[in-house]
Amino acid sequence: MIPDLTHAPRVFLAVLFAATAVAAGASAATSGGLPPSFGKLCGHVQGAAWAFQGKTGTEYNVTGTPATCSTALKIVGGLTKQTPRSGALGANTLTGSRGFQCAGSGIPLAHAGFCGNGAKHFVWAPRVA
Repeated sequence: MIPDLTHAPRVFLAVLFAATAVAAGASAATSGGLPPSFGKLCGHVQGAAWAFQGKTGTEYNVTGTPATCSTALKIVGGLTKQTPRSGALGANTLTGSRGFQCAGSGIPLAHAGFCGNGAKHFVWAPRVA
């Protein structure tokens, strides 16, 4: 089942852990062991510098439903550079593409997050080697 983004505070940790799993272990050929409802690994993008568990970089894994991969790969780099604001999804709301509600993880310098529009959704997280 796809998470309902109107309840983002309750589902956000599950999404963040899924995004972190993608960042830690996904290869281009797999979804990183994520449930099928999270989609597939769309690819990698460059974004804001991140620091996570003693590692640093600027590359992010992006995972989403097939209908969102093209959009996600175009906008995630910019989303990682946004300053979160208070909005529909709480204190970590980001401005995504038209129709998408987006939020960052709230973890300083990790820049993981998610966007959704009904059944269309994607997540991103630092690509930790």
